[in-house]
Amino acid sequence: MKITTHGGRVYKNAEVIRFEADGPVIKHDGGTNQIAWKELLPAARQRFQAEARKLKEKEIQRLKQDLARAEAEAARLKQDEGTPERKNPPQAETSAGSTTRRAAAEAPAKPAAELPPLKPDEAVDAAGLVQQFKTDPSGADQRYRKRILRVKGVIQRFEPRMFVRKYDVILESPDRFVRVVAVFDYPNDYKTVYTTQRGQTLVGKPAENKETPLMRAGETIVLPGQVQGRA
Repeated sequence: MKITTHGGRVYKNAEVIRFEADGPVIKHDGGTNQIAWKELLPAARQRFQAEARKLKEKEIQRLKQDLARAEAEAARLKQDEGTPERKNPPQAETSAGSTTRRAAAEAPAKPAAELPPLKPDEAVDAAGLVQQFKTDPSGADQRYRKRILRVKGVIQRFEPRMFVRKYDVILESPDRFVRVVAVFDYPNDYKTVYTTQRGQTLVGKPAENKETPLMRAGETIVLPGQVQGRA
């Protein structure tokens, strides 16, 4: 495609790579340039502004869908929180992972000062991290805060952050009031990220008609990141 401006400048083999408020950004034989709307000839300006409006409308629709999904998930979580506890709880789980997590919840946590130094590639168990911050908050804060750690845990659920490209990954915790939250910042090459299967699967959409499962509730994962401390 060839684009000619009011000043007579010609861009050969031009391709619009994105639209911004001031005008389209194009890639052409000479490199990459942004052209102001007023510099475009009337026909080209009208065509590109129509394309920009369509893309913006699609983006608005995606945001509305993300918001609707988030509101539905929030309503479901609120409903779950309001469900009374059973008088006769179910029998204990028998899986190895559940047994390990239950043992971690029941065992008293050692003070942070008595723990061996952290190894560079050590994966810290999420349940143990919760116990440390619960029983020895000052020691745990001194040991872990602002440290880059690899935290291992089982995904409990996902929570979106409104209007930003982030999701909170909530890990299973032995304490209902203390939990490990990992902020998942998904790459720009995904058009959107959302949950499916009643919030049990986090899915990325790299293209219009393609879905890529990213994480699932119940999976054991190891997430690297910086510990911000107890909020």
